[in-house]
Amino acid sequence: MVGICFLTLLVASGLSYAGTDYSQKSVAELIDDLTQIDSESVAIHSSYLPPVGFIVDETPVSLRTFREGEVVPDAPPQMRELVRRGPVALPELIKHLDDRRPTKLEVGRLPAPYGFSAKFFGDMYDPRVRDWERKGFPPSPFKATWVNDTYTLKVGDVCYVLIGQIVSRNLAAVQPVPSGLLVVNSPIEVPELLDLVKSDWGSGDAETVKASLLADIRGTNYQVHSEAVVNPKQQLFNEQRHTTYVVNPALQRLRLYFPDAYAALAGDDLTKKREFEYGLLSGTIYGVVFDRDGVPAKGLRLAAVMQCRSSCPSSMSETTTSQGGEYHFQSLPLGKYAVFSDNTKEGYRWLSPPTAKTVELTVDRPNAELRMDLPPKVGILTIHLTDRTTGTFIPRGLVKVKAADAPDSPWSEVWADSSNCLFFPDCAISVPPDMQLLVRVSSTGFHEWDEGAGKGKPILVHSGTRMTLDIQLDPLPQ
Repeated sequence: MVGICFLTLLVASGLSYAGTDYSQKSVAELIDDLTQIDSESVAIHSSYLPPVGFIVDETPVSLRTFREGEVVPDAPPQMRELVRRGPVALPELIKHLDDRRPTKLEVGRLPAPYGFSAKFFGDMYDPRVRDWERKGFPPSPFKATWVNDTYTLKVGDVCYVLIGQIVSRNLAAVQPVPSGLLVVNSPIEVPELLDLVKSDWGSGDAETVKASLLADIRGTNYQVHSEAVVNPKQQLFNEQRHTTYVVNPALQRLRLYFPDAYAALAGDDLTKKREFEYGLLSGTIYGVVFDRDGVPAKGLRLAAVMQCRSSCPSSMSETTTSQGGEYHFQSLPLGKYAVFSDNTKEGYRWLSPPTAKTVELTVDRPNAELRMDLPPKVGILTIHLTDRTTGTFIPRGLVKVKAADAPDSPWSEVWADSSNCLFFPDCAISVPPDMQLLVRVSSTGFHEWDEGAGKGKPILVHSGTRMTLDIQLDPLPQ
């Protein structure tokens, strides 16, 4: 029923944007309109935005929002309509893989002071039959470096992305790669990609697409290595990831493109279909965030994370409170969620289970109101390490902390080094506030400093305040 309602709504409404009804245009006209694409979106972007799924659906704002609050535009309407056409549009999209007509979208330049360390043309390709258990390192996808500062995407590059959307494969024309690299997978600049697409999908026959989607659902669209041994927990994790990233996307496309085959699913396929349709039901978590004084907290980040009974790919959504401290998490799959405050820069630590607020969204109660009260701000501890004999600055130290009234409890450990500069410019660490703490500090090649634990002199850092410890370490004998 869920699938039938979806199809009825989609077909009845068409895709109409800004006065233009793209559902009335031919495939050839829609491909011509790809030349008008002029901005990055969830479909083509040079950021580290997580994959957003099937662009035929409107992408929720929560999935298009960076942690800094920047919202990435949804996919352009002509792209969404071509994906909605699916196997009908696929043959023409494959024919246009070598279409050199430029779009209006340039990639490769980031706003100052950011930039890419290197830019490449590559052949990053997600094949029809995947090799999940391939041994060793894959060959380098980097084929050539750019000559110019930016690259203007071509119609053929966009067609490459749309083909991946239709056949449920990650064919990304623009792919950021850690650390600071940008790869453009262009079938025009790297013709091998065109050959790979044609080898897997031929001329775009609909039966080939349907067979591939069914193979994805049944878990047979990958190479099997009989020698592979996986422990049960890892196997469960892999199965859950396979459901999230392979089975459900295939069901989503089978439902839209081949409704008769979707309706005829039986046995284990039917079980997966029912689980998929249950996952389509969604809910909302909303409420107000208050600070320690009972004042609504504006502009603070929150994250809602689905709680799993075992290791599994969790569902996570982020949002920011309004001027009145209000927040809304929308379009959340049903399940149990922990809601976290994520405001380390403002002096609030991450809440984590079991201290995070939890709420469960069910079929009977899909929407839940949840008040959030911010914890006390953390204490900030700056560790300044020097060599006692030479006075030389020591850039990295291991800090151990625990409550003075619980001497038998385990130590909490954190490295005081440049990794903490993400939150505090002086590379400080956060500690529990308003609590007597024992502290130990060590660094490679030096004796451990144990003033707090060894001589019974705990420290106390009040909520929202900072303390600096100037510590001299004695070098170990050579």
